[in-house]
Amino acid sequence: MYVDKLYKYLPFDGDLNEKAHQKRKIGFEKGEIWYSKSRNLNDPYDCRPVITISDESISEIIGLLSKEETEFLRTKIKFDKIETLISKISNPQKIKYGNSIVEQYMIRHAFTSWIYYLQSSKLANIGILSLTTKNNSILMWSHYAKNHSGICIGFERNKGNPLGSNRTRKVRYLKNRPKLSLLETMHEKFGKADLMLFRKSYHWKEENEWRICQPEGNKTYPYPGELSEIIFGANFPPKNMKIVKQIFGDRVKYFMAELGNDYEIIIKSVPNDVLHSDGNSATLHSRR
Repeated sequence: MYVDKLYKYLPFDGDLNEKAHQKRKIGFEKGEIWYSKSRNLNDPYDCRPVITISDESISEIIGLLSKEETEFLRTKIKFDKIETLISKISNPQKIKYGNSIVEQYMIRHAFTSWIYYLQSSKLANIGILSLTTKNNSILMWSHYAKNHSGICIGFERNKGNPLGSNRTRKVRYLKNRPKLSLLETMHEKFGKADLMLFRKSYHWKEENEWRICQPEGNKTYPYPGELSEIIFGANFPPKNMKIVKQIFGDRVKYFMAELGNDYEIIIKSVPNDVLHSDGNSATLHSRR
């Protein structure tokens, strides 16, 4: 079944006295949303596949280095030509250094360590926007929406926006960490983006996550799809609903998450007069 809407839980309760909420409000007004660096995600295994290095791939790895990376490497390992560098790393031998004998294996170790660090850093800095198909998850309301006092925003997904393109993909949940060679992490031509960015432990499968990535994280980017609905958490301060309405206006629909008679979250429309009221909680509860 085609997924036509994706949701994002946010710890925004409308209290503009908090700097974090002020920044989020500015993002809403600009039509932008925060992409976290993968290193800052709450799962320490996220975007961290097991990476191996084989001797056979060293020349190809060097061939994929940028000019800046090659020049930096030249400051660490003395070489005139790329062929010399490949030979030093691929065929380590004992060499005389001053009055002592030094294992050239140290050169290979330094090289592989640096390349591994370089690629790991690139993965760690990628920007990720995590979304879900669920708007009624008790756990996600608790973890990502400030104990049900925040909001959940819904984006339209269609073939005309980034959410409907192959940039946005469903996360697959695994029992074992993906394993890749260092070479496979270095270029999109190897087709390993899914294993690096869209795989998580099966422990997270209940989140039913979808995600979209950007080259750099810890910054805002334009909405990946039309923002069409706002859902207030069950503990959202009623007095702040009017503030949210002022931010988003009439271009979105407003809903309220309510606690059911069982362990469930029920999503209901918010009456228009409640959105314009002074936030009297008794009035709100009387309309539920």
